[in-house]
Amino acid sequence: MPELNLTNPSRPQYDGQLLWEGLTVIVAVDFTTPCLEWVSKGGIMESSEFKESQQQSLAFFQQYKILYPKLEWFVDSRLLTGVLPEDLAWHNEVMLPHFLAAGLTREAFVMPQDFFGSLSVENYAADQSGGPQAVPQIKMFATPEEAKNWLKS
Repeated sequence: MPELNLTNPSRPQYDGQLLWEGLTVIVAVDFTTPCLEWVSKGGIMESSEFKESQQQSLAFFQQYKILYPKLEWFVDSRLLTGVLPEDLAWHNEVMLPHFLAAGLTREAFVMPQDFFGSLSVENYAADQSGGPQAVPQIKMFATPEEAKNWLKS
């Protein structure tokens, strides 16, 4: 059952089943889109939590991709305040090849409200263009509805 928090609209919302929760991020699976959801809760994300969230996401993506072949990745980064450049590089070099091998083809981002968060997402997307390996198609959106509609298309 999705979490609904009408008393605190700044609390991040997710549409699916909660799989893992850290101090600044939630990982869930939305069976209707279908997509793995990575939802920022805001605050400063430590390197160790970013890496753990990516490792958890990969394990869940591999697990659910078998059951839902059209599963993709939804990233709600509206409350993200930034990711260290070295953590983005680690993700691109270490984690992304595993996501691609598991069948990731699309990533939909809901853009951060914070300048540094937006910069992190833009840098991530820019690092994916023109690389030597097959990369997921990345698109950025203003709302979760737009992002999930694109993943469904």
